[in-house]
Amino acid sequence: MDNLIILPLIVILLSLSHLLLRKLFFGNEKAEREYGAVKADLIGKPLLFLMMIMICSLFIEENMIEWFFIAVVITTMGFQTFIDWKYLKGSKQYILSLAVGILGVGLVVVLM
Repeated sequence: MDNLIILPLIVILLSLSHLLLRKLFFGNEKAEREYGAVKADLIGKPLLFLMMIMICSLFIEENMIEWFFIAVVITTMGFQTFIDWKYLKGSKQYILSLAVGILGVGLVVVLM
């Protein structure tokens, strides 16, 4: 398959699995996030996205694209896990983010 088709497929699968697993394990429990968590999320994710685009355009060659996607999944899900761990005190939702990150690395390896 073409990488341009696989990447959106992986993003959609990870997003849906994160949402469904969160609903399955934590129900309709609405996580109260502090202002710092929202601010870190709004600043951190676009910053990570821009850094990954710059790294991809400057340093990545054709044969390194699978490793780049693995690094993207590890970085973004690691960031989400850190935000959940740091700002959702008393909740174990960070474990779910960590599990989805592992699932994402497995999807990249299998589909690419």
